[in-house]
Amino acid sequence: MVSYSQLLNMDTAKLTGAAEAAGGLSSTLSTRAGEVQSAADIPGGMWTGIDSSAASSLIGAQPSPLYDASDAFRRGRAALEDLVTGVEAAKDRLGDAQDLVGGTGITIGGDGTVTTPVVDNPTTAANNDRIAQQARQIIDAALKMAEEADQTATAAVQAVGMDVSESAIPDGKGDTPQEVKEWWDSLSDTEKQAFIAQHPEQIGNLDGIPAEARHQANMNHLASEIASGDAENGSQQLLDRIQNSWKGPESDRIYLLGFDPNGDSDAKVIAAIGNPDTADRTAVFVPGTGNDISKMGGNLDSMNRLQDATGGNTSAIVWLGYDAPDHIPAAVLDGYAKDGAPDLREFTRGLDATNSPTGTTTVIGHSYGSTVVGTADALGKQGSNDGLVARDIIAVGSPGMGYESPDRQGFIDSPRVDNTSDMHMDSDHIWAGAASNDVVTYTEVHGNAPHDWSFGGERFTTDGSSGHSEYFEQGGASLRNMAHIVNGEYDEVDHVGRRPG
Repeated sequence: MVSYSQLLNMDTAKLTGAAEAAGGLSSTLSTRAGEVQSAADIPGGMWTGIDSSAASSLIGAQPSPLYDASDAFRRGRAALEDLVTGVEAAKDRLGDAQDLVGGTGITIGGDGTVTTPVVDNPTTAANNDRIAQQARQIIDAALKMAEEADQTATAAVQAVGMDVSESAIPDGKGDTPQEVKEWWDSLSDTEKQAFIAQHPEQIGNLDGIPAEARHQANMNHLASEIASGDAENGSQQLLDRIQNSWKGPESDRIYLLGFDPNGDSDAKVIAAIGNPDTADRTAVFVPGTGNDISKMGGNLDSMNRLQDATGGNTSAIVWLGYDAPDHIPAAVLDGYAKDGAPDLREFTRGLDATNSPTGTTTVIGHSYGSTVVGTADALGKQGSNDGLVARDIIAVGSPGMGYESPDRQGFIDSPRVDNTSDMHMDSDHIWAGAASNDVVTYTEVHGNAPHDWSFGGERFTTDGSSGHSEYFEQGGASLRNMAHIVNGEYDEVDHVGRRPG
């Protein structure tokens, strides 16, 4: 266990220097491997015959171990950089404890012992006891954070020389998230770090892998994408925001649960504020038209407000795990929802596999995002598939929750959602909110409006929200009501009347 004095006096500059040195060696080895590879490509006519072929084969075999060594140093650099981030965040927490006791007479000893002064005033004494207890909790959390960072880095370094096959990773299409979790739990820490380092694209996006492992894999993947120069606009801002979030309280940490650059379409991104594996409540928010990685900042702001409004141990997730329509004309098509719905359903199954048995999930869709949500849950009415694994569904600013657009009419896999009977979720747990001047909610381009009584669900007030984009504004009825639903406080929700009958 990392001690208080060890953490307090740890010099991260040395670790940073070691990481930079490892990165430099990785780059040098990669460059030399490329030069050797070029030397093996002997131009035709300059040297021919048996000796030429033998020399070319011999030289051509040399780059492979050089590239392997380069990759090993790259992974070592990543492990050290992650350790520096974790240690610095833990040291910042020790600073928070010192700031908390400042001016009170409470002291923190060299071993982390918190001592309160002897005072005659009972009120002051009680207040000092409360502050001292808070300081002890902060110190304990900081030491735990440092220990976890140390263990992860140790396993990552040990994994540098280990080769793990991609074929050993469960198939997300053929294996359930529960089976994926059981496979992951069967691995040693070193094996886990090897899979994260060597196959971040697969591990980071596989439902059933715990949040911390997905986060580590996806952060490596995102950083590599940025370094390659191929990252989409907004990628660096997202990386910076995530890294900065780990310098604050544990509940504010952002976990990157999904990252897929996806080639021809927009990158798919999933980010959670707070660890969903340890949360009492989880809210999964699906944004709508016009959203991509460059809009993640605003969506995370919305989830920050929702998390604060719940007032408890809540993880608030932005699920942009689908290619959202880029503009309004494209949003009349249902193909985006049909393509994203199965992945959303599997994501909720993954949360169910990794979260505690008592944890609950609420899935929220805004605008076209509600069409994705409705379509995903309606899949539970087809064949033997289940719908979303959630306690409640919320639709705000919805144009409808599922309807065959002209390009898809007649397809068997195209569920139509005209009312709650078309969905897997019970009608008492399907909620809708619509601002009176939100024109999108009047279009019904994707089916019957969920805020209409004929849909059969529950309606809540949105006072204070105007237009299409203010459902998550601080102090509004919409945000307050959604927080009550996430908490399961149904009697506290301000209903728009009651369902007939």
